[in-house]
Amino acid sequence: MSADAGPAVHRVLARQLRRLGLDASSAPDPQQWRTLITGVSDVYTEHDRSRYVLERAMRISSEEMSELHAELRSRALRDDMTGLANRAGLLDGLDDLLGRAAVRGARVAVCFVDLDGFKAVNDRYGHGAGDELITAAAARLRAGCRSADLVGRLGGDEFLTASTCAPAGPGAIPEALTVAERLTATLARPFPLSAATVTVSASLGLVLGRAVRRSGEDFVRAADDAMYAAKAAGKTGSTSWTWTPERAPGPSPAGAPGRSPSGGPALRPGSPAGAARRRGRGGCSRRPARPRG
Repeated sequence: MSADAGPAVHRVLARQLRRLGLDASSAPDPQQWRTLITGVSDVYTEHDRSRYVLERAMRISSEEMSELHAELRSRALRDDMTGLANRAGLLDGLDDLLGRAAVRGARVAVCFVDLDGFKAVNDRYGHGAGDELITAAAARLRAGCRSADLVGRLGGDEFLTASTCAPAGPGAIPEALTVAERLTATLARPFPLSAATVTVSASLGLVLGRAVRRSGEDFVRAADDAMYAAKAAGKTGSTSWTWTPERAPGPSPAGAPGRSPSGGPALRPGSPAGAARRRGRGGCSRRPARPRG
C-alpha cells in the first residue's frame, strides 16, 4: 500500500503509529507501511484468536456446568448404597407417574416394603452384612418390577415401588396383587452374604388408587399405614386397600373386615406361601413410631 492511498488510510495508520510511540513522518515508505500494517494485522488476528479461545472456553465451561448440575441433581435423587431412587427421587418420580396415570385414566399401585429380620442380621453379622443385605434386597426388588416401574429406598430397610395398572375396573386388582406377591416371594428367598446365608421376610403395604387429587406423599403415607397394619398383624404379612377418586381413604367401618376404606371390595392380599395378612386399618394420618426389624 502506498502513502497516497487516501486520507482515511493515513489517519488510521498515523493513529496506529502514535499508539506505538512513532511519528507518522518517520515511515513514509510504502514498504514500511506494509510492515506496520502486517504487525497491526497480526495483533488483531491474535486478538481475534484469543477471543475465540476465550469464547470456546466459556462455552465448554457452560456445558461442563450444565453436566455437573445434572450429575449433582441425579446424585441428590439417588441412594448411594443401592443406586435406587432415594426418598426425594421417589416423590419426584411418583408425582410424574401420577400425572401420566391421570392422563391415561390408569390406577397406580404403591407398595411399601419393610424387611423383617434385618436388625437381627445387622446385629449378628455386623454393618457390612447389613449393607450387603440392603443392596441385595434392592437388586431383587428392581428385578421384580417392570423397567417402567418406580423402585426406591426410603431409608434403612424400607423400600417403595410404584407402578401403573389397568384403568379403573377389575383388571387392576389382580395386576397389583401379582406385583405384591412377586415381591414377597423374591424377598423370602435366602440371601447369600459374605458372612453367612440369611433368610428374612417382608411386610408389605399395598395401596391401589387413581391419581385424582392425590400427591405422591398421600400414596406413600397410605402405603406406610397399610404396611404397619401388616406388621402389627404378624411378620411376613401384607395388607392393602383401594381408593375411590371421590374421597380420601378413611377407617374401615367397625365390624366390617375385608372392606376397603372407600367402602368398595377390598383387595385380597397374599403371598404364594399363604403367609399374607389383612387388617382393616386405613387413613393417611400420622401415627406413633413403630418397632422395626
